[in-house]
This record gives sequence, C-alpha cells and structure tokens, in this order.
Amino acid sequence: VMSRDLLRLKGASDLRAWEEVRSKNFIAWRAAVQQLLVGLRSTIKSGSTQHQQLEQLLSQRSAADLAYAQALVSSLPAKAPEESGSRLRSRLLG
Repeated sequence: VMSRDLLRLKGASDLRAWEEVRSKNFIAWRAAVQQLLVGLRSTIKSGSTQHQQLEQLLSQRSAADLAYAQALVSSLPAKAPEESGSRLRSRLLG
C-alpha cells in the first residue's frame, strides 16, 4: 500500500512539474503571438492608410486628366461636322 502511495505521489509530482513547464512555455508563446498581432494590426492600419491616400491621389489624377482633356478639346478650332467624333479624338491622341 505504501509503495502505491509513493508511486501516486511521484506521478503527481511529475505531472505538476510538466504543468509548470507547459505553463511557462505557454506564457512565452502567448507573448510571441501578442507581438505578432500588434505587428499585423499595425501593418493593416498602415495598408489601409496607404490605400486611402492612393485612392485620393488616383481620383485627383483622374479629375486632372479629364480637365486637361476638356481644355485641349475646347482649345481646338471649330471644324467641319465630318471631322467631329472619332477622327477628332484620334487626332487628339496622336
């Protein structure tokens, strides 16, 4: 009976030691995961900001290109009706 109790105590002691190691390793793993999450959140925020800036830039660029094209068209002398349409656009584009 005594040897069974000693075996149980040793087993419990081994289990406790394993649990302590597992707990310490989990703490280190959790800290590493938290660092990764912070980095990912920062990257997502940065990417979102860059996307918004790029969207704004492209929108402004598109408006500027359209205004430039309209200014070019309005600066052309009036032509006969047969030159309007696709031939006029092809002359503008070269």
